[in-house]
Amino acid sequence: MAQFVAYQNPNPASREQLPYLLDIQSNLLGREFCDLTHYRSEIIAAVDFVLSGI
Repeated sequence: MAQFVAYQNPNPASREQLPYLLDIQSNLLGREFCDLTHYRSEIIAAVDFVLSGI
């Protein structure tokens, strides 16, 4: 299962504002753009902050 992989945004309507999407769960978005696994701790901390405010 892909985790912490960035993909190019396949949606033309939002691609200009959000050129890349970060997949934190599975590889449902197609071809990988880059692997951000080495930023795992920072990504988890950011998601925790967004979801819980801590």
